[in-house]
Amino acid sequence: MKAQKPLVQATDLNYHYYSQSKYDRNIISAIPFHKEIHTALLKELKKRFCSDEPLRILELGVGTGLTSALVRSAFPSARFEVVDFSSTMLDHAKKRLGQKNVSYVLGDFGKLHFHGQYDVILSVIGIHHQSHAGKQRLFKKIAGLLKPRGVFLFGDLMTSTDPHETAERDARHFHHLVEHSDSRSTLRDWAYHHMFLNNLAPIENQEQWLIDTGCKVKRLFYKWNTALLLVTK
Repeated sequence: MKAQKPLVQATDLNYHYYSQSKYDRNIISAIPFHKEIHTALLKELKKRFCSDEPLRILELGVGTGLTSALVRSAFPSARFEVVDFSSTMLDHAKKRLGQKNVSYVLGDFGKLHFHGQYDVILSVIGIHHQSHAGKQRLFKKIAGLLKPRGVFLFGDLMTSTDPHETAERDARHFHHLVEHSDSRSTLRDWAYHHMFLNNLAPIENQEQWLIDTGCKVKRLFYKWNTALLLVTK
């Protein structure tokens, strides 16, 4: 396995110069299958819960609130607790989600303590910045926060234990960045981020770490480096 990369801080990601619209355009364009994993995520939630249920939902790494806004459109009675380690991102999320039935927490969700249990825990393109040991600790925390019928929907960038498959997936990812960037400076930012700031772990390892917490894991989507896992007790 590759050597661990240094822990990423919010300032490393240059969030301070992203407007909400710029960040939204970038995250949707830079992440392969961003739309597809959100479609699969919402479809799974609609299978499991009624639209009028007052779900308690925790989102780890809310960004500008794209995922929570999508989920709230289908579950308007849900109550959200959303976390991000960037104050800029939280400000953007507040503009999108407002104050009704939403509480905002600034901090590293790997270090924060949460109270009670949740029907739904979401994390989309956020956990890959944690160290691998940090991912394992976080998964244990998440397992303890799920209600008996609760679900953790984990969408992120992941590699494979097969080095040849990982090389191909990375090649396709970089090709995607080249094809979808709108300028050389954007490409340089995206490629640097993926090469030096992302800390991807193999999907097989992460599934096992989740299983080790006593949870069940199902792959809902996995193509190139982009995956969506359904985690249940």
